[in-house]
Amino acid sequence: MDRIILHCDCNCFYASCELLSHPDLRQLPVAVCGDPTERHGIILAKNEPAKRCGVKTAETIWKAKQKCPGLILLPPHHRLYAEYSKKINAVYGEYTDLVEPFGIDESWLDVTNSLHLFGGDARALADTLRGRIKREFGLTISVGVSFNKVFAKLGSDYKKPDATTVIARDNWRDIVFPLPVGDLLFVGRSAQELLGLPETGIADADTWTAVEALSLQLAAEMPNPDRSIGHGPVYPGRAIGAGSVGPDVAQVETWLNGRSCLYCTEGYVTENRCFGPEETAAVRLAQQRAGLLVTGTVDRGTWAALQAQSCPHCSKEE
Repeated sequence: MDRIILHCDCNCFYASCELLSHPDLRQLPVAVCGDPTERHGIILAKNEPAKRCGVKTAETIWKAKQKCPGLILLPPHHRLYAEYSKKINAVYGEYTDLVEPFGIDESWLDVTNSLHLFGGDARALADTLRGRIKREFGLTISVGVSFNKVFAKLGSDYKKPDATTVIARDNWRDIVFPLPVGDLLFVGRSAQELLGLPETGIADADTWTAVEALSLQLAAEMPNPDRSIGHGPVYPGRAIGAGSVGPDVAQVETWLNGRSCLYCTEGYVTENRCFGPEETAAVRLAQQRAGLLVTGTVDRGTWAALQAQSCPHCSKEE
């Protein structure tokens, strides 16, 4: 029997959370961004009106302003997003104990063994979840329903906002084959090159046959980032710990908050360029996850591990 997987994706999550406090701005183009006076001046999230103006996540503020001169900028409140994420996942947990968060605003739900308790109709359950999240929190989600995680994720991306898409055994070819191959989780144009296929960027029948097993395996066995040493800012040559201040601390705080995209059960730290108890606790957790000596101080090995464990974008906005 096929499994029944739902993928729930909060629409424009950061921006939607902010607009709960600014309902008068809902119909205007709004973006959540870092401090334009610092080196954090990129778009973290945007609402639907901003998206229609061409504003994109992770682009610079000045570029977004060129596209949309009337763009309203709001600062991020990471603790608020974490609180809503926790509450929303608690709702998911009422329908199955198999909830797998994927970043702060997305989760997979395996309802294979619990669906019969809620009527037995996966689409109806997805619609129920959308209705509850909207009524209880004022936020919208898109839900993909399928027989594996890759297609469920594709389904939640397929139609937005506030929609349910079912990708089943009898329609998956009609939906998947016309799409760019990069729309599949963990798959890009390089997959065609790797597999010796023409680099068309389209998930045609030949490409899908070649990557199906690989993509499903990648979805089932998430890559472990903890030991991956990436490229980025150079270690300052001295340990960073309690009482440290300045730009190196700011970099560590950014990485610690970026980790939430991979490990959303972890809390955020206040980005104030001061290494205090919050930073010490978060660093200790990062060291434990990476198998390092747990000291709460950022030495060279911890610096490298934080780079590897953090996510380059705090939210996969659609």
